[in-house]
Amino acid sequence: MVFEQEAPGHALAAAGSARFRRDARSLTVFADKDAETIVDRAYLRNAVSVDVAPVTLKGIFLECARSEPGGGR
Repeated sequence: MVFEQEAPGHALAAAGSARFRRDARSLTVFADKDAETIVDRAYLRNAVSVDVAPVTLKGIFLECARSEPGGGR
């Protein structure tokens, strides 16, 4: 998701959202359900662009490894 201003943090939390990654104006949400609810909330918070894409098992592993202490950063 991309916003005109700084991306909101956990304000887009919904059932099924597991992880968030925020970087200035962009927000990445990893969710296992309720994607439509998350997208709706993003547009209510003035998102200018929202992309929904499936995540592979490898992508989930890499995201988890990235957020763990010593996980490759």
